[in-house]
Amino acid sequence: PAPAMTACKPIGRVHSVESFGLVDGPGVRYVIFLQGCAMRCQFCHNPDSWETGNPAAETTDAETLIERALRYKKYWGKDGKHGGITVSGGEPLRQMDFVTRLFQLARAKGVHTALDTAGEPFRQDPAYLARFDALMQSTSLVILDLKEIDPEKHRQLTGRDNANILAMARHISELGVPLWIRPDRRRRGSAQDRRLHPFAEDRAAGGGAALSHTGAVQVAEAEHPLSPARRGSAHCGTGPPG
Repeated sequence: PAPAMTACKPIGRVHSVESFGLVDGPGVRYVIFLQGCAMRCQFCHNPDSWETGNPAAETTDAETLIERALRYKKYWGKDGKHGGITVSGGEPLRQMDFVTRLFQLARAKGVHTALDTAGEPFRQDPAYLARFDALMQSTSLVILDLKEIDPEKHRQLTGRDNANILAMARHISELGVPLWIRPDRRRRGSAQDRRLHPFAEDRAAGGGAALSHTGAVQVAEAEHPLSPARRGSAHCGTGPPG
């Protein structure tokens, strides 16, 4: 079931929090891992983040959570350019209204916000897009954990199709929101590497249109701070690939 709403206030379900993350966006990050994910990735480090109703998850509202996060603001630099808040999972888009409210509060305080998502819930119907675009208005950066660009291999790896995920990447690019694509590097040297860069560089990829605003798109290489090879195994959900 979706997270509850209390007096029109979105209530989130939080799997865990990391107060001093260094690999989940630029600078020092307060990383919030939300509960719930529909993917069943073969190499998921934290399958306990899958079920939304996990009784171990913490229930909270955005106002309470932002107060906790802002205790660490001094580590993000006086200008706010050396860190911020990242929401990961699980899959944060399964709790989109909660994340939107949290990011609105953060941006009102001048805090950089990063959405770390695998993109699985994304849809292109008008009602969903309106809510998604509202989230993007308060999002400083999207980190897309792209499990696999080949559709069939993606289904084998995660149990889900990736057409909507690639559509989300194009939509974010069209909005001009900065986008970092983090591929699964456990299959280094695979055909995915050869297909991913043309996709990000605005050439035909996988039979579909590629990204339109490539100036805002980066692909995390092996030595990139966001590369899975540079990340610890303690993260959950969209944090590590798979």
